[in-house]
Amino acid sequence: MSHIPQKLEDIRVGQRFCFKDQCATIRYIGAVKSTEGTWLGVEWDDGATRGKHSGNKDGVQYFECNKSGTPGSFIRYTPKLDFGQSFTQALEEAYLKIDSDTWDLYGLPTTIGDTKAKVEAVGFEKYIRDQRSTSNLPMVALDKMKISSLGDDLASKKQILKVISGIKELNLSRNLLSTWDEIHNIISKLPNLESIDISFNCFEINETIKYPQFLKLKTLKLNGAYQSWPQILAIISMMPNLEQLEMAFNKLTDLNIPNNIEVPLNLQLISLENNSIHDPKTIVNLFSHFK
Repeated sequence: MSHIPQKLEDIRVGQRFCFKDQCATIRYIGAVKSTEGTWLGVEWDDGATRGKHSGNKDGVQYFECNKSGTPGSFIRYTPKLDFGQSFTQALEEAYLKIDSDTWDLYGLPTTIGDTKAKVEAVGFEKYIRDQRSTSNLPMVALDKMKISSLGDDLASKKQILKVISGIKELNLSRNLLSTWDEIHNIISKLPNLESIDISFNCFEINETIKYPQFLKLKTLKLNGAYQSWPQILAIISMMPNLEQLEMAFNKLTDLNIPNNIEVPLNLQLISLENNSIHDPKTIVNLFSHFK
């Protein structure tokens, strides 16, 4: 299980972070010609506003970017780089933490107009706590919460264990998840999960590893994750009962399915918008594999 870096030596290539509300993936750690010290070569999610090059500086190719254009740059390590929080921390913050001084989080004002008179919602805090301490949370949205891992302390959090047992639909889009291992760790703790959105998480996956399957998953949203077709095949092979698959904005070109790859046969909806597929036969061939 990954940890959140506390110093330069803890950082690894592939990890994701946020800095001044901009997220990026580390592609290189090391020296840069004609400079001193250690640099981080990073690929920004929003390369149009933060990037300066494609990993090539002064004729030296230090790293490759997944995105086209100039989404890369070099930065120095600073403690201000935010490597995120765990899934359990985000879940507590968004759904289980009750703060009587911040009623606005629940759609209620804290004061009336300019009088500064406090609003008291009798019994409301108990109602929220009762609702959020049960397993009655089928839909959970944790997008843009800077989640980078499952967390190491889940076994000791009985309240969270009770909540996650009821989650059927989970939104983890636009977080800092950098490996399929971390995503797999999270999904494996949700026994009733049917739908997951991991769009816009630039993560790595080892296609040679045989992961346990998720038999209840029916919907996977994988938009803008910059995954190759072989990587996507490796992922959906773990979900034999998948019915809906979204994979827009992945720059896919080829959709060939090798004979040794098992794919979910019950797929009913596939989203392929904004990819680089130019041959209609490719799509026809893809759908021929499904019922």
